[in-house]
Amino acid sequence: MKSKTGATDKLKNFEFTIFFTVIGLFLLGIVLLMSATHLNDLKRIIIQFATFLIGFGFLAATSLFDYMRIKKYHRYIYGLCIFLLLLVWIPGIRRPQFGAYSWVSMFGVFNLQTSEIVKPLFILLYAAYLEDKKGRISEMGDLVKALLFPVPILLLIFIQPDLGGTIVFLCIMFGMLFVAGLDIKLILLGFTSFILSFPLIYKFALKPHQVKRLNDYVNILLNPSDLSTLYTENLQVIQSITAIGSGGVFGKGWMKGTYSQYGFIPVASSDFLFSVAGEEFGFIGMSIILLLFFIFLIRILRIAVLSKDFYGTLICIGSFSMFFYQVVQNIGMTIGIIPVTGLTLPFVSYGGSSMISAMMTVSLVLNVSKNRKQF
Repeated sequence: MKSKTGATDKLKNFEFTIFFTVIGLFLLGIVLLMSATHLNDLKRIIIQFATFLIGFGFLAATSLFDYMRIKKYHRYIYGLCIFLLLLVWIPGIRRPQFGAYSWVSMFGVFNLQTSEIVKPLFILLYAAYLEDKKGRISEMGDLVKALLFPVPILLLIFIQPDLGGTIVFLCIMFGMLFVAGLDIKLILLGFTSFILSFPLIYKFALKPHQVKRLNDYVNILLNPSDLSTLYTENLQVIQSITAIGSGGVFGKGWMKGTYSQYGFIPVASSDFLFSVAGEEFGFIGMSIILLLFFIFLIRILRIAVLSKDFYGTLICIGSFSMFFYQVVQNIGMTIGIIPVTGLTLPFVSYGGSSMISAMMTVSLVLNVSKNRKQF
């Protein structure tokens, strides 16, 4: 009788809202992907479905145990993260794309971006590290230690080079550090230090294509009326904005978008899939996607508050930070308010690695929810 009651309590704690929101976003993504590929790229659609099911398998597997059991293995998880990030430098299996060594071949079927798999693993290990530091990150020495802990992981991602991915990890870190009790004075000091050191980062740390993207974005801000600058230096963003604007309130209809169907939207199946949504389903379609993400993110924060321990809270905050930044970054770049980076829209954009990563992260959040406190 006790086991039945326990099982019933766990079922009551299952976060059905997040579960069905994720399914809704995935199905919308499939509809958009079919349009972006003109129904001619069956392989991508199959990969999208297959990786979603793989992620669903992680969700089912993690539901069998309490997330607290993972914490004692955080040192091994750290080693696994380093191993996965080193794989991309092994000749024969590495698959460079877009000038970056971020992918490895998975038996010739599809390429896996190992840094994506590291994201949920990083959330687990950094949560374990910070749990013992709650309220004790008030001195510069404490902050330096907390920042040095993930440096090998961040460095391996940055040198691929993957600036967008590095920023995601930094967002995860600072979201968790803030909740762990990072002193506001240290936050202001860190922000000031970054601003002062940015000229050096710009000059010596960024790659040429990263510098170009940043320059293009700044030129747009400084010369919004200079059409020659707009169309020669930031054409992909202009095409994306034009496509979204042409959709109006209700859109042109599925597979009836001029820009999406004739190849004017850059990387339409992944980075700029939201532009396809804007053109074909208009303001209404975009609003539905934004509403689903809003519900999704709010529910993650709710689970963070209801977590039975601080470790679970940190896992949820790390997950929230990751998803929040990726949603803002992806949508922001499609409408021209944020510089372009190669980040996909979680659950929606095409990308087998990002789909697995997002589903693994959701499985962690749902596990925290399943084992949360009773009120």
